Amino acid sequence: YPNIEGIKPLKESAAKFIKMFLDVEVEPTHCIPTVGSMMGGMAAFMVVNRSDRHRTGTLFLDPGFPVQKQQCLVLGHEFGSFDLYDFRGDKLEAKMVEEIEKGHYSSILYSNPNNPSWICLNEEELKIIGGISKKYDITVIEDLAYFGMDFRKDLSKPGMPPYQPTVAKYTDNFLLLISSSKAFSYAGQRIGMMIIAPKLFERKYPDLKRYYTSD
Repeated sequence: YPNIEGIKPLKESAAKFIKMFLDVEVEPTHCIPTVGSMMGGMAAFMVVNRSDRHRTGTLFLDPGFPVQKQQCLVLGHEFGSFDLYDFRGDKLEAKMVEEIEKGHYSSILYSNPNNPSWICLNEEELKIIGGISKKYDITVIEDLAYFGMDFRKDLSKPGMPPYQPTVAKYTDNFLLLISSSKAFSYAGQRIGMMIIAPKLFERKYPDLKRYYTSD
């Protein structure tokens, strides 16, 4: 069997891809192959939502991929959601704080661009999400299944702006899911990447030992 964390050439290429198309610095060790974003999401929930015994569950910024909510149900995790459509721009922060303060969430999840509405969060909104992530110590799971598909700008040139917008610019508590099948217009191929923020990758959570041998 290959190493579950991925082989060296793939990890190095993933880190280079993130630098070229997101303008975000990560090391190869922070890049882990997944069997598509569905497997990446499941693995993320299994760790992030079990990291703190006082919090469990995910705040979904809808609309999104219904299977991700089903995964939370299967794992026994709580979740909440609201529709982004009515809370764009300045309205987003107040709504997110309201939801977070009444729920006990370990993670925030959204897709950008969004399927099926194709809402694209802008830099201002991503900055709001990043700020809330830091203030409340909540991990942002950013689902980039439709990477680079906001065709109003040319995001296709490596190492040159404009880059794919990402919350990784605004928080060091992020986890990115990238679906290769969509990026290569080859839906159905179960290949993807999970990119973990360096600081998050190194962080220890003693409560993880309730489920796993390592913190």
